[in-house]
Amino acid sequence: MRARGDAALAHVRRRWERLGYASSLSPKVALCYFPVSLAGPMFIDRERFGGSLAVWLLLSALAQLALMGAFEILRRGIHRPGRPQSQPGLTLAAILVAVLFRGAVLAIFVRWFGFSPDVEFGYRLTGSLTAAAMIIVIALVVSAHERHRALVEQLDRERAGLADLDMSMQGRLAEITRGVTALVTSKVEPLLNELDSALDEVASGADVAPSLQSLRHLVDEELRPLSHQLSVETVDLDVLALPVPPAVRPRVPLPEYLRVRDALLPGSSGILTILSALGPAFRELTVLQSLTFLLGLGAFVALGVGGLRALAGRLRLPVYACIATTSIAVSLIVAGGLIILDQIGLPGPDHVVIPGLIIGGVIGAGTAAYCAVDERRSMTEAQLLFAVKKLQSSVSRLRQQAWIGRRRVSYILHGSVQSALHAAALRLTASAHPDPELIAEIRQDISAAMAKLGTTAELPTVLPDALDETADLWSGACTVRWNLSEEAQGLAAQSATTAECAAEIVREGVGNAVRHGGATHVDVTIVAQSPRLVLVIADDGCAGHHEERKGLGSRMLDEMCVRWTRETDDLGTRLIAELAT
Repeated sequence: MRARGDAALAHVRRRWERLGYASSLSPKVALCYFPVSLAGPMFIDRERFGGSLAVWLLLSALAQLALMGAFEILRRGIHRPGRPQSQPGLTLAAILVAVLFRGAVLAIFVRWFGFSPDVEFGYRLTGSLTAAAMIIVIALVVSAHERHRALVEQLDRERAGLADLDMSMQGRLAEITRGVTALVTSKVEPLLNELDSALDEVASGADVAPSLQSLRHLVDEELRPLSHQLSVETVDLDVLALPVPPAVRPRVPLPEYLRVRDALLPGSSGILTILSALGPAFRELTVLQSLTFLLGLGAFVALGVGGLRALAGRLRLPVYACIATTSIAVSLIVAGGLIILDQIGLPGPDHVVIPGLIIGGVIGAGTAAYCAVDERRSMTEAQLLFAVKKLQSSVSRLRQQAWIGRRRVSYILHGSVQSALHAAALRLTASAHPDPELIAEIRQDISAAMAKLGTTAELPTVLPDALDETADLWSGACTVRWNLSEEAQGLAAQSATTAECAAEIVREGVGNAVRHGGATHVDVTIVAQSPRLVLVIADDGCAGHHEERKGLGSRMLDEMCVRWTRETDDLGTRLIAELAT
């Protein structure tokens, strides 16, 4: 029971919030209200004062222009840039002010055209409450529709970005790899050309010392800093940036079917009917008669709509058929209530049956349309959340692959290229007068090492083996225990990049715990929370090893993970990292 009450309260709060958006004072709301606004002037005032349809249509149009003008002025004043999006209290006050202004304009024109010597401000005031009730119904539907449209637009953008990223991921990765390779080549090749010229001189009998100096400079001053730069730089965000699809106003989908009982709201229908009948009742009846009439009509409508709701059971209809059915049903209930109250002798205002049909139809259609939009919105929000998560995972996978690609290039520079240059220095040092064959072999070794920059593939990482290697590496200083669930091992086996990233995070986490925290025990747990791999690295090191500023490890985690956290307390440090697979 309490849960049902909380749900009802949350629903009311959501409606109150939606009423406060700028769309509630938009021209669309005023235009949708115009056919409803004709009910009073065309079917009540005209019957009372006479006159042609054209004149009363003109008066209604002039009053409608006054309403639209008031809406525009008040909307600009309330919803200024920099203010909260939803202003329900001020928006409700603005609706009341606007309809009062419309009623005053209509009263002035009625008198000016000679239909009545009295402007009837009392009637116009209570009639404004009728107008406000109808406008609130329309505003809630329009606001829900616009908020749903914004969700659909965002969903379309996320899906378009995801589709583009999925289709172009390998191309983007290749672009990143080409960029890294070009950076390395542009910095290293001129120095290799200088070295090559020096080797030519050595082959011609020149002193070996300048060549050895060039080799040392190339290794110590160029390759080592460049290798470190590749490890700490972030991925080029321009390459990762998703295209912005052209702004196309999407069609807002509605559910295919709607349950009839959900579209029938007895309490809301009864209250809205009472508000709609306020003006005519207080215009022609005494206060006591008005209260009796309004309460009787409201109770009849609430009971009638409630009875239909009970009879509807689980009946579901196509959404537009449900809206039409609800509109007709409430319209007939309101008109039937007016006729029955008159038949039993309860005093009521004249000429209100046709306006009752119109008002009832609007109430029924409005509640059903709001229900349809709200039901579909929930589905759209779930789809949007799923699309956002998929996009996050795709971007994270691309970052993982880019990180691994840069690291491999760094390893080639640090390993193969530097090794070839060290070997060349040793061979030149060992030979006082190198012959052309030795020079050719040195050149071939250096060229072969540089050629690896274009082919950075490695054997895929086997995660259990990598975890064993890390545990063995630190076995003399720290006990490293790891646990890899079967599901996590399966996910890692499906994605070589994810396995390599997981191994790298474990190496970094264990290394930090031992080197900076003095940990003696580290527990590594890796589980699957599909579609992600979750790593938990807990150590017993001192709290001081937590980095206050971002270092290489933090940048690596930013690049590789969808999200990560690190918590430090008196018991040690706990790192939790989520990897996309």
